[in-house]
Amino acid sequence: MYKGHKIRRVCREHPRWWIVATLAIALAGTLLPQRGSCVIPTTERQALIDLYTATNGGGWTLNTNWCASTCPASGATTFNAVGSECTWYGVSCDDGQTHVTAIGLTGNNLTGTLPALGAFMALRFFAVTSNHLSGTLPSLSGLTQLVEFHADKNQFSGSLPSLSGLVGLGDFTASGNQLGGMLPSLSGLIGLYSFDVADNQLTGSLPSLSGLSALQWFNVDSNQLTGSIPSLTGATGLQVISVTNNRLTGTIPALTGSTNLYHIGLGGNRITGAVPAAPSSLATPLAYWPSTLCANPLTTTPSGNDSGWNAATGSTPWWAMPFATNRCDDIFNNGFEGSP
Repeated sequence: MYKGHKIRRVCREHPRWWIVATLAIALAGTLLPQRGSCVIPTTERQALIDLYTATNGGGWTLNTNWCASTCPASGATTFNAVGSECTWYGVSCDDGQTHVTAIGLTGNNLTGTLPALGAFMALRFFAVTSNHLSGTLPSLSGLTQLVEFHADKNQFSGSLPSLSGLVGLGDFTASGNQLGGMLPSLSGLIGLYSFDVADNQLTGSLPSLSGLSALQWFNVDSNQLTGSIPSLTGATGLQVISVTNNRLTGTIPALTGSTNLYHIGLGGNRITGAVPAAPSSLATPLAYWPSTLCANPLTTTPSGNDSGWNAATGSTPWWAMPFATNRCDDIFNNGFEGSP
């Protein structure tokens, strides 16, 4: 999490200076941020209050410093004084304590829905993982400083927000929800290194991964996605790509440029054709997460590429996975039934 320390320390260690600064702002008739004032904009303060109210802040596991006294479980709340927001539990600010840069409320018993986040123009980190939130995900449009967004393991529905223009975005996770609709375009997200929206109800096709050289982790397991796997050309940093348990068709794209790939998960689809050459990086599969090609109606005629996939899947031959007596293209010995 991003933390600002310098001005916060000054305000705490020199309370007289802090009081004078606060009075000066009040006399000026404005609560807009001023250099060294330890005050965030009123719009950001209100957005924090809206977040608390919309997610039943009185029932959070931790809500230290948000309220002027003990936060009531319900009913009206008097929030701590202007200038204190950067000490509220889960909130961090920039070095000048003039803008909220991080909100981290993972596993904190949030319920209800998320309000708009557009007021947090300097926001870099936002995490509400493992709560009980529902409703739709808020728009991220305009949050050009955003680096990490984590909303996994809740009960969000609706569609994923557009990520267009978030050129600094590195990590986006919204897995384990009830989200539907199509995947957003990832075009232009040159800093994106992790994208995980597994275990939802997403439909449509996979986005292009072309030019995403920073991308290391791409996981869309257990959705209802259709179409083919896009070319991985240009996604040279890719280490994990997992698209298992969808409704994908077409063939496996060439993997010759994927020299950093150590896991590929393709099982539970309708992918056809022959397997391409496996990059050597797949030769030592993770014991807890070997690569998977089955079940798919792939061509199982022996080829020179088999030894690489035997090593990658940990099964010899690879098309016997997961049971030595079965075949990848006929997993139940009863016609192909290996995917939804």
